[in-house]
Amino acid sequence: IDSLEKQLNDSDEELKKKDEALINAEEKIKEYKQEHQQNEAKNEAGVENELLSKEITILQEELKKKNEALINAEEKYQAEIDRLEKELNDSKAMHILSKMRTYLD
Repeated sequence: IDSLEKQLNDSDEELKKKDEALINAEEKIKEYKQEHQQNEAKNEAGVENELLSKEITILQEELKKKNEALINAEEKYQAEIDRLEKELNDSKAMHILSKMRTYLD
């Protein structure tokens, strides 16, 4: 009977150790799952940041092209304004000269 009781106690101790090992393993699994979820969230955030960065770069390039087009248009219109002002001044000068000729004649 003593021998059976000892075996029973040893079996109980072994069961307790196995239960503890199982509990520890379950806790480790939970920790790994949480860590995995956190890593996935970080990866998703990283991918999203990368996409946003690419989109920002594209928008910056578009803005740069639009600014260049605006500068070109401004230069073109300023050249046209300068030409028209010169034409107007030449016309005024011709008109004044014409009046002076009429006056002198």
